[in-house]
Amino acid sequence: MAWIPPSQRNTGDLISASIWNQDVVENAIALRDGLSAQISGSSAQVVANGAISELSFTVSNFDNASLADLGNNQLLCPTAGIYLVTASARFTTAANALYCTLRLLLDGAYVVAGSSAVPHNNGEHKWISLTTLVSCSANATLGLRAYAFGADYTFHERLLSASFVGRGQ
Repeated sequence: MAWIPPSQRNTGDLISASIWNQDVVENAIALRDGLSAQISGSSAQVVANGAISELSFTVSNFDNASLADLGNNQLLCPTAGIYLVTASARFTTAANALYCTLRLLLDGAYVVAGSSAVPHNNGEHKWISLTTLVSCSANATLGLRAYAFGADYTFHERLLSASFVGRGQ
């Protein structure tokens, strides 16, 4: 059951059973159950040296509130508030690689978190991850970008998840 923003009411409005059930009962259940989703991708995706690329996601691992937007490689935040967001990716690279960075974008433009990793050996598989709290407006989007520096990086598994944790201030 997904959260549906309640309609604005005025003093004297008649509240029917169906309005009450949606705005109060079902939304309370949605908040109790939490709004959460996780999307992933597992095909090899190359990010060229010096490039910033959107990471692709093809599978919704779980989604209890229609947050996954696989067509746009992002998660949606249907209600305003604070979301706990985690992202991770496994990558390999060539010999002269210096580092790569994951960037969590809010609404496709604002970098709200980032994490960098330095490869140890040529061809070694390494994970990079980040976890953060993000304040989202209603219908905001969360996406993941990768930046490669020093060499091309191949990203293998990718995960992006978000869970609504509260209304904030």
